[in-house]
Amino acid sequence: MKKFSKPLKLIIGVLLLPTTVFIFLSCANILWILLKNYKSTFYLLLGGLIYLFLHKFVYKFSRLYVVAHEAAHAIVALLCGHKVSDMKIGEESGSVKVSGVNAFILLAPYAMPVMVFCIIFIYLICSLFSLSVDGRIFIFMFGFFITHHLAYTYKALTETEQSDIKTAGGSIFSFSVIVLANAVIIVLLLELLFPGMLPIWRFAGDVFAKTVKFWADAAKYFYDCIIWIMRK
Repeated sequence: MKKFSKPLKLIIGVLLLPTTVFIFLSCANILWILLKNYKSTFYLLLGGLIYLFLHKFVYKFSRLYVVAHEAAHAIVALLCGHKVSDMKIGEESGSVKVSGVNAFILLAPYAMPVMVFCIIFIYLICSLFSLSVDGRIFIFMFGFFITHHLAYTYKALTETEQSDIKTAGGSIFSFSVIVLANAVIIVLLLELLFPGMLPIWRFAGDVFAKTVKFWADAAKYFYDCIIWIMRK
């Protein structure tokens, strides 16, 4: 069965590619909405900009990413019922031993913004115990760490060869899954932060309609090609 898994994942990845492209374009629209509503999203945007400045000119927070990366592997491995042991963290790389792997475990660091979830967890704990929390600081940290996650995910996909991506099912499958997962998670988190600002159902409907149209046009094109060949 395993020898068929990689070709199957390649097919799935190719089938997801149009949806991935349409979602990426929708995310550009979402960013534009956040920029237009800068009075409400100021601290989110500020957090992102400050992270980019620090990453470029001061410090890249690579060790922090390694911690989040290995933690994501470990968390998803535990959720999948595997044992986790011997986590090692370095400045530029790390490792964690798990008793078994699958595509979810391998791709988790690129699809799951662990540090953002940590910030949300801390905020919820503070709120639960009625501790004073400035929402502006929380939103700032959200923007900071979501940008940190996206920057290193982009680097993983474009600048370095990641064994996780190759083992999970190859570049096409992994790229599609990573983009889709990030888009869904981040948009839902933004909806929680700024309720009603993002027309997420309109975006989802638009992506679905464009995907259906793409494959309908592709099917018609191949049908026309077959008819043309048969007539020859």
